[in-house]
Amino acid sequence: MATLNSIKSIGLLFPFLMSCSSDSEIKTEKPFLSSNKTDSLGPDTVISCIAPPLEILKIENDTLYLTSTDPNDMVKNWQIADFIVSFEAENYSEDLIQFIEYEKKQWSNIGNPFIATYNGNEFGDYFHIIFEDDTNHIYDFGFGNNDFGNIQLFKGEFYDDNPKYLSKIFKIYWEWKLSSFPCCSGEYVQTEAYLPSIVKLELVK
Repeated sequence: MATLNSIKSIGLLFPFLMSCSSDSEIKTEKPFLSSNKTDSLGPDTVISCIAPPLEILKIENDTLYLTSTDPNDMVKNWQIADFIVSFEAENYSEDLIQFIEYEKKQWSNIGNPFIATYNGNEFGDYFHIIFEDDTNHIYDFGFGNNDFGNIQLFKGEFYDDNPKYLSKIFKIYWEWKLSSFPCCSGEYVQTEAYLPSIVKLELVK
């Protein structure tokens, strides 16, 4: 919880939030936009400029954090290389590049949160966590760095779907998060890249 001094600091800092300052101690919860992977900013990078839109201001350990309303604001100007952090091969796989291009395009107009039904998880070529909305659009979070909170979609050694939540409707909050997964097209090269990931689930009554 913010201290009284921290709360007062918001009032003092607010006039400067939309301007640039090399002395700013404002940080983002997510990396800011980058067109060059080597220049990508990490989540702990101190930045000098703040870009809208903003949803909330949050104080934690005397640091002011800003969060955006749209997960795609983070990546809309990224090149494909910006998504890929590590790939255990000498060169980027063409399949990996095509996979990231596909994911970016598929998620470019997805709102946050959105409503969809949990259709279960499965192991095929890879692990899949499937949701489907009322337009029959499929969302697969199998490669995501997901946080379901206290909702247990599946359980046990064999990832059996929890009947309590199978075929139930959820409000799904998501972000582009750094994820670790095997890639691609039947290969299992360990990869780290930013992918759509669940950050919060709410059961729709």
